[in-house]
Amino acid sequence: MDYRELGRTGWRVSTISFGAWAIGGTWGTVSDDDSMAAIRRALELGVNFFDTADVYGDGRSERLLAQLNRERNEPFYIATKAGRRLSCHGEEVDRGGTFSGLDFGIGLKAVEALRPLVPPGMTLAQMALRWILMFPEVTCAIPGQYGLHRRKRTWQRQTFPPFQRKR
Repeated sequence: MDYRELGRTGWRVSTISFGAWAIGGTWGTVSDDDSMAAIRRALELGVNFFDTADVYGDGRSERLLAQLNRERNEPFYIATKAGRRLSCHGEEVDRGGTFSGLDFGIGLKAVEALRPLVPPGMTLAQMALRWILMFPEVTCAIPGQYGLHRRKRTWQRQTFPPFQRKR
């Protein structure tokens, strides 16, 4: 696993980090046992930065990460976000789009447009992570995926060569 400094905190965080939305269970059924297995394995593979939010199971992902903190000695970092569901005026703002604010259907069209650009031997997720991490200004990428088998493939050190700009 590669590590980069997170801003001016002095923290060295894993370039591939853990997006905890799936372990919250809001977007599909997942057991606490499966969730704990995933975050334990991430830590074993060198992931030391976990991203969560109040909407990831209404605090469930934070509770699971607190459990991990109680049972493990190695240090790791948790970033949590709050307020995604409510505006400063108390109205609900989660409209069901993607986290980037992009309409879901447009996002799917973008995926299909990118698919032919994926180099042989890479997945679309690996290509996206490789591209994101080409920029030294980026501290880490935080993929969120269901299933421990998919996450293991994502957490593998990104050893793909840099992309070349075609002229």
